[in-house]
Amino acid sequence: MRIISLLALIYIVSGCAYTVPKYSPSENNRIALDKITKSGIKINKFSNANKFDDMCRAAGSINSNEFDSLAHYINDALSKELERSGLIENDSPRIILSGEFKKLEFSSTHNAFDGFWKYILTINSSNGNSLIVEENYEFGTSFFGGTACRKTAEAFMPSVQILINKIITSERFDELLN
Repeated sequence: MRIISLLALIYIVSGCAYTVPKYSPSENNRIALDKITKSGIKINKFSNANKFDDMCRAAGSINSNEFDSLAHYINDALSKELERSGLIENDSPRIILSGEFKKLEFSSTHNAFDGFWKYILTINSSNGNSLIVEENYEFGTSFFGGTACRKTAEAFMPSVQILINKIITSERFDELLN
C-alpha cells in the first residue's frame, strides 16, 4: 500500500506536460491571404516582452514539441500561412515583418469552468509601419486539473488561427506590406 501511495504522490507532484497540437493552416486564412497580391515578405523571429508562465494549475506545463517557445510557434504559424499563399520570400525580401508579444498568457480557471488564451502582439514592418493585434480566445475547461490543462493545450492552435486571421484581415496589414 505504501508503494502505491508513494507512486501516486510522485505522479501528482511531478506533473505532466501538455503539448499543443501541431499547427494546421486555416481555410479562412487562406481565403483572406489569396486577396493579397504583395509578395516578397520575410518573417523574422517574434519576441516575447514578458516571461511566459507555462504552468497550468499544478498539473504541468503547456508547451510545443516543435518549438522552444509558444511565441516561436505563432511566428512559424504566420510564416506557414503566408508561405502557403506564395507570399514568403526569405532570400531577397521586399518587406520584413517582426513581432513582439506584449502579452501571451492563458488561464484554465477563468470563471471556474472556462479558460482563455490572451494575446497582444505588435507587428512591425521594415517600412516603418506597425500593427497591434489583440485576441482573447475563450473556451470551456473542467474542474479537474488534468482535463482543464489538456483542453487549454488543445485550444491553443485554434486561438492562433484566429489571431493570425485578425492580423491578415486588419485594414492596417496592407500598410505593413507597402
